[in-house]
Amino acid sequence: MKYIALLRGVNVGGKSTVKMSELKEAFESAGFTQVLTYINSGNVIFESDQKDIKKIADEIDLLLDDKFFSIKIVVLSCEDLKKYLKIFQKVGKQKICESILHLLNHQQNQKML
Repeated sequence: MKYIALLRGVNVGGKSTVKMSELKEAFESAGFTQVLTYINSGNVIFESDQKDIKKIADEIDLLLDDKFFSIKIVVLSCEDLKKYLKIFQKVGKQKICESILHLLNHQQNQKML
């Protein structure tokens, strides 16, 4: 299944720097396949046989802590991302921001359970 990991606060203003080539290598070494990074954003698209997003997020958390530093992440299946984007197209900019914040907070809360 295809997923996207959104790393928060990476490569912003010269702080919390992560080279995308090293990030890609780290994901591949963890067993993720078809790994792609998007420019210098900290966004990673990858495939995994694992279906449990919480397990994937936990694995990536450990990976990032080990190879780089503690980074907040959001992991979504590409299918879920497509669903969210369709919803976002139907609402105004303010609602998009509120929806994204809700999504990020929801996933963060799920990881704490």
